[in-house]
Amino acid sequence: MLAAGGIVFTLLAALAPGTPVRLQTADAGPMNGRLVSTDAAALVIDVGDLGPTRVPRESIVRLQAVQRRRQTVKGLILGAAWFAVLGLGVSHCPPDPELPPCRPIGEIAAIFAGVGAASGAAVGTLITREDWQTIPSSRIQVGIAPRRHGAALNLAFRF
Repeated sequence: MLAAGGIVFTLLAALAPGTPVRLQTADAGPMNGRLVSTDAAALVIDVGDLGPTRVPRESIVRLQAVQRRRQTVKGLILGAAWFAVLGLGVSHCPPDPELPPCRPIGEIAAIFAGVGAASGAAVGTLITREDWQTIPSSRIQVGIAPRRHGAALNLAFRF
């Protein structure tokens, strides 16, 4: 159980001051605010009108924090796909023999896909997504451990 407490402490230490958090306590109920600081015994949360509030770790039943993620890869993939389709649509060769020869359809689609990937990645970097991540409680731990012929479910309670 010491390892589980260490994991919780490491996850909390990685949270930057100002990170939006929401927590459920056994005494006061749900709280939403921004993390001010953490120490071994408590969290200090800025709850808005109430100001900074010290919440003992033992009273926390559930804790969630916002994790911001950039959408660079998603933008790269979507940009490449959309521009490749656009390149396929644009790659019409005119029947006029006086015009310069046409490029192969795959080459035009690849050029458009490259431009789309670069622009999509640039736009995706500017867009962030916020996900609520649950920080595990050191009171109850559930885990899966490998066994010789499969896996076992571990459940531990701390009182």
